[in-house]
Amino acid sequence: MKKQTITLTVLCLLPVVVQADQAHDKKSSPTVSTTLNEVIVTSSRVPMHLSQVGSSVTVIEAEEIQLRGYTSLVDILRTQPGVAASSSGGAGKAATVRIRGEEGFRTLVRLDGMELSDPTGTQVGPQVQHLMASEDISRVEILRGPQGLIYGADAGGVINLFTPRGGDALSGQLSAETGRYGTQQLHGHIGAGNEKADFYLSATDLRTDGFNARTSDTVLKDEDGYDNTTLHGKFGWNVSEALRLQVVVRDVDADVEFDNCGFPTTHDCKSDYEQTSSLVSADYKGERFDHSLAYSNTDITRDSFAASLPSFSTNGDIDRLEYTGSTNLFSGFTLVYGADFEQEDIVTSGGSSLERDQQGYFIEYQVSPIDALFVTAGVRYDDNDDFGEHVSYRLTGAYLQELGGGDSLKYHGSYGTGFRAPSLSELAYNNGPFAFGPAASLALDEETSKGFDLGLN
Repeated sequence: MKKQTITLTVLCLLPVVVQADQAHDKKSSPTVSTTLNEVIVTSSRVPMHLSQVGSSVTVIEAEEIQLRGYTSLVDILRTQPGVAASSSGGAGKAATVRIRGEEGFRTLVRLDGMELSDPTGTQVGPQVQHLMASEDISRVEILRGPQGLIYGADAGGVINLFTPRGGDALSGQLSAETGRYGTQQLHGHIGAGNEKADFYLSATDLRTDGFNARTSDTVLKDEDGYDNTTLHGKFGWNVSEALRLQVVVRDVDADVEFDNCGFPTTHDCKSDYEQTSSLVSADYKGERFDHSLAYSNTDITRDSFAASLPSFSTNGDIDRLEYTGSTNLFSGFTLVYGADFEQEDIVTSGGSSLERDQQGYFIEYQVSPIDALFVTAGVRYDDNDDFGEHVSYRLTGAYLQELGGGDSLKYHGSYGTGFRAPSLSELAYNNGPFAFGPAASLALDEETSKGFDLGLN
């Protein structure tokens, strides 16, 4: 798609300054994903050098995103090895991101620490098609392979997204884009900060007439449009050198037109989607002990229409409390531990109302017996209201071989297990009036998984 871009910098502001989190700055290469001393956080939720991570990891910085002209998260991900990103049409249409062949609902997406899972979806997967503005993404970390130990037993891969952090000078930007299919996008952001506090605010409005992506639609042959208005805010307060408080809020309001829905089938379909997410976190970093406590809430309302008539609506809510701690026992030996508690509920227009709690506890031992070898071993315990207790584990290893001239080769591998409980939507359908065999006669069981990867870079 050819597009014209007009960028207007706010006159009273300096050019936009993009600054990553403190854990990332000064140690991150802006565009190269294979720098082994790069710091990441997705592996165990604590900062680790890339050279120490046994899983396969890719890090993409803001400069690379802008240089390559990516316009959405799906565009960013579909170019990465081991990641398959697909969509069912143009902008805003249902999209799926699979990591190493796992199902898309096993891919966990986090933005500034918030899980972007959709409890109203069939399998509580992330709605990546609504993450449109690449200008708001300062860093992407892709962690492949089983990651259930730290992030929940059903995580078959993690995509960790970061928005910019307000810099020393007040700065902002306004941009306008136009393109084919009547596409128009307005985006603006502003941010500032100092040693004590910082903030970043952004707003995006995308509208497109779309196109008819379904060849079987020979009657209407209509364009399937998409509107998306997204507001995002991040506020941080450095209480002391060791303690940081942060608040993140995000609201997505999207209208999607598509084909093939309803009974009888019609190609005049529309979905109104609104997602409001918020997070409050506290991070303490001491000489030997680190602690992180966060509470997040995600509320989603989805109203569906067929032939301009209401057909179905669902409201879902996820409340999550998580704690992660780490202790540097002595040089080369670190203990990571934590717990998470999650409450999920959905209410449908058909009268179904379901609620479920799940709690998990984990511990991981990180050891470097020699300078070039890094090993982790951990175990996780989950207790699900509907499907009981489960234990999963993960092992990783990384070894560095010096090649001379400052270059090195890393051999790495990981092995992990996990489980996934059927979603509330699946349970409601299985026991509801629209169930049909064998779903109507067989009780659903949890899924279990095993995975490993080996590689070098």
